[in-house]
Amino acid sequence: MTWTPEKISELATGYWASQALLAAVEVGLFEALPAPATEACARAGIDPRVGEMLLDALVAIGLVVRNGETYAVDPSAAPSLSARSPVSMVGALRFNSAMYAMWGKLGDAVKTGQPVVPPGGHLGADPARTRGFVMGMHSRALALLPPVVAAIDLGNATTLLDVGSGAGTLGRMLAEKNPDLRVTLLDLPAVTDVARELTAAHPTAARVTHLAANYLTAPLPSPYDAVLHCGALHQHSAADATALIARLTAATHPGGRVVVVDLLAGPAFSMLFALNMALISPQSRMHSPAEVRQYFLAAGIDDVRDHSVGALYHLVSGVRR
Repeated sequence: MTWTPEKISELATGYWASQALLAAVEVGLFEALPAPATEACARAGIDPRVGEMLLDALVAIGLVVRNGETYAVDPSAAPSLSARSPVSMVGALRFNSAMYAMWGKLGDAVKTGQPVVPPGGHLGADPARTRGFVMGMHSRALALLPPVVAAIDLGNATTLLDVGSGAGTLGRMLAEKNPDLRVTLLDLPAVTDVARELTAAHPTAARVTHLAANYLTAPLPSPYDAVLHCGALHQHSAADATALIARLTAATHPGGRVVVVDLLAGPAFSMLFALNMALISPQSRMHSPAEVRQYFLAAGIDDVRDHSVGALYHLVSGVRR
């Protein structure tokens, strides 16, 4: 890429477009469409002058289309932006909105090497942040994980331990894909409390068990046919990740499968996500695919395979010797 002043300006103001999206989600503007501007603003309870500006900005971005006086969500974006959609990203976008103010303090994190908010607030220390985090991750998973579910091959496994399961969305999706699979979801007590609510309303609830524990300090139950760790390896240093993979492996029986899914180093989104984690975590790290393969080999895992899944995720799996 050749950088011009125009391109640098576009990058420097990129948050304008993201904030237009997040503000529209925050005030419920997408739920007020289709409608003329005045009617949509009245439905959303927002100022008609600035509200119409926001609608016009969303038209310019392409998220909203205008036909005469009527504004409507672009059909390709509608499933992600409707709170009533089964693949809605509204919860995840609301969590993104909550992160916006922290990004304004990125310079502080770069200078000090420390998070800009108390670590762990989203993992139980702050109940409201915890609920927002878990529901946001559930929303994101529903929208982004179907390709991951399709790519995970559990073979003949009938028992799965999902370590650091968060909202439990992936574990439930795998239970839905594999009718004979029984899943144990393990995460922190405050996270598990929210996840139980989601499981109770899911068709696989009878085959899903919740275990509230800190997987970093508590013994992992064993043995399982397969063990899964999704979307959390980046929270750990290389040494801690190595130890964690060894513990995941020990929780399977010989011939059992270990599966790790996460953002890994390389793509621009992953590297920006690493900065996002630095704002809230003192030990986060973006691991490379080669490093994760090495963690697997050191743990005594054979037939290690890794590949990208969809636009964001990387899947690494293997079989315990």
